[in-house]
Amino acid sequence: MIVRGTGLAVALLLVGACTGQKMFQVTSYPPGANIYVDSSLKGTTDRRVLVDFNEREYAPVRLELDGYQPVGAVVSLDSPTLLYFVLQKSPDGAN
Repeated sequence: MIVRGTGLAVALLLVGACTGQKMFQVTSYPPGANIYVDSSLKGTTDRRVLVDFNEREYAPVRLELDGYQPVGAVVSLDSPTLLYFVLQKSPDGAN
């Protein structure tokens, strides 16, 4: 009986580890960059963005701003809630 209960708890923990949502504060310098999660536009920096982790452990976050090189990160439920990006100017002045 104790073993079955422990096994169930472990199974629930493993299933729950890859599901859920997390709110991230996405900030950039300069501000005003487009925020993409899974290639879907979520708004511009600086803002809070809800990322869905259902059935996966990681999600890509990418920032784009005209005249600057795109930058991004892969986030998880364990990632810090503040994502701060410093964008670098494009060598040719375009994306």
